[in-house]
Amino acid sequence: MGVITFTTPEDITEEVAIPVPAADVHLLWRAYKGFYLDGRLLAQVVQNHVSLGARWATPLNDRFTIGLGDDVAYWRGELPVQGFDTKASGWTNTPSLSFGYRAKPDLLITLKTELIITGANSFTIEGNTRVEDTDRVSGSSYSLYIEQPFFKKRYLTLGFTMTYTNFHWATWSLFETFDRNLAYPQITVGLIL
Repeated sequence: MGVITFTTPEDITEEVAIPVPAADVHLLWRAYKGFYLDGRLLAQVVQNHVSLGARWATPLNDRFTIGLGDDVAYWRGELPVQGFDTKASGWTNTPSLSFGYRAKPDLLITLKTELIITGANSFTIEGNTRVEDTDRVSGSSYSLYIEQPFFKKRYLTLGFTMTYTNFHWATWSLFETFDRNLAYPQITVGLIL
């Protein structure tokens, strides 16, 4: 459980940027040996993001681990502003590759990269709907996570992610008018229960 926050590029927010952290609930279930099922919910004021996926991880030796994963996510947003009701939703697929390093018995460092594949997005403004069925690679993300003991048997996760994409699900309401990749830095703080 934790929070994530990211900065939106000035290219799409101009002078007004209101950063609102998203609540982050992440569940990982060990299915069999190195195979895991993964579920995640990111909840924010005007939008939510739910993902489900599978992971496989295996140790390379006593200190290094490699992992492969794939998540399918659905996002939805709603923004009723002075009678100008706007809704949107869409699908994303993110295959990933990660490398883990155990620096000390209780200190874990993970590097992770994800490919962002945008599926169908739907935008509705005052009853008029536009569907974008893109199914294309729209960007990638690169993350660094550190896990360490926090309190009793709980661990603290600190992460930094840099996402380069031409569509970020949490900026759907900004309706950018260009098609180029922008950088979205993100900080994650989580408590592993």
